[in-house]
This record gives sequence, structure tokens and C-alpha cells, in this order.
Amino acid sequence: MATLSSLLSTTFQGNAGTVSVGTVTTGAAGSAATVTNVGTSSAATLNFSIPQGIAGNAATVAIGTVTTGAAGSSATVTNVGTSSAATLNFSIPQGAIGNSGTVSIGTVTTGAAGSAATVTNVGTSTAATLNFSIPQGIAGNAATVSIGTVTTGAAGSAATVTNVGTSTAATLNFSIPQGAGVVTGGTAGQVLSKVDGTNYNTQWVTPLSTGKSIAMAIVFGG
Repeated sequence: MATLSSLLSTTFQGNAGTVSVGTVTTGAAGSAATVTNVGTSSAATLNFSIPQGIAGNAATVAIGTVTTGAAGSSATVTNVGTSSAATLNFSIPQGAIGNSGTVSIGTVTTGAAGSAATVTNVGTSTAATLNFSIPQGIAGNAATVSIGTVTTGAAGSAATVTNVGTSTAATLNFSIPQGAGVVTGGTAGQVLSKVDGTNYNTQWVTPLSTGKSIAMAIVFGG
């Protein structure tokens, strides 16, 4: 029969326990978090329920003032509102004043007809010297001018020149008014007679009777 001392000296060894995660669900906002063992005490399976956070108010951000700081100063942004309704004031420093630049004309050359015009800076970005190359125009066709008709206009009318051709091959028709005075034409024995009261408007007429002395008033000019 085993003695008490022998029983105390005997080592008993148990099975190792296990823990695993089961489900993880999101609970309602404001509810309590829970952990439920759906396994056993030696082989636990834990189901978690974690409540979602309570919805907060949406934050707002507005622009306040924007000022220009001194050259070389630091840019700043200051919230003059609250953490949930921010109003931001900006101070942005102006740039430092740079050196004045200069621009001068270098060379101007004539490029080939049809080539591209170019401008080349042979100086620096602050002291530019610009060389220009400007292409010559493409040679056009020579224009021609010829004389068309020349007519005599009525005395006192305006002289006219009319191009009945084109802008590159002109044909010019002239109308030149006759000078004031005796009209051309007529035959032997005819006399001048006024047609109407218009100056210089006369014509040659044959007298009503030949061989008789007829006094005719001939008017030259108005």
C-alpha cells in the first residue's frame, strides 16, 4: 500500500490549454465591449464584440487674413478659431528684391527665304544680348501693266482709269474728257450751234439756207 510520502513524491502532468480567436464584430456605438468564450476552459475560442466610436461633429476650416510679411521673414499660419472650427491667418513674406536686368541688341542678320526667324541670347539671364536672324521674304512674281482702251469723255467730266485685268496683270482703260472749246468734226459750210444751256455743249449744224447772209451767234464758252 502506497505511503503518503510516496504519493507526494509522484509528479502529475496535465494537458496544455489552448486559446484561439473566434469572431470579431462591431457593436453599436456606446455599447459595452464583450469577450465570450464559445470553446472550453482548456480549449478556449474567444468571440469579440467591439463597439464603434460615437460620431463626432465635422470640423470646419476657413481662411482668415492673408498678409505680406517682410522680405526674409518666415511664413506663418495662425489658427484664430478653434480646433473644430479653425480660422487660419496666413503671413507670406515677399521675395527679396533682385538685381535689375538689362537687355541689349546684338547682331541682326538676314536669313534665307523661308527659314525660321530666331532670337538667341548670347549674354546672360540678367544681362541679355539678343542676336536676331530675320528671313528675307520669298520672291514674288513680277507684275505687269498694259494699256487697254483710251476713250474721250464729255467736256467737264472726270478722267477715269479702270483696271480690267488683275492685281498682278493689270490692263488699264482710260477715259479722258475732251477740252472745252470747239467740238471736233463738222464739214465745210457747217456752223456751231448750242444744244442746250450747258457750257461747251455745242454741235455742228448745216445752215437752213445756203447762199444767203445769215447772222449766226456762235457761243464759245459759258
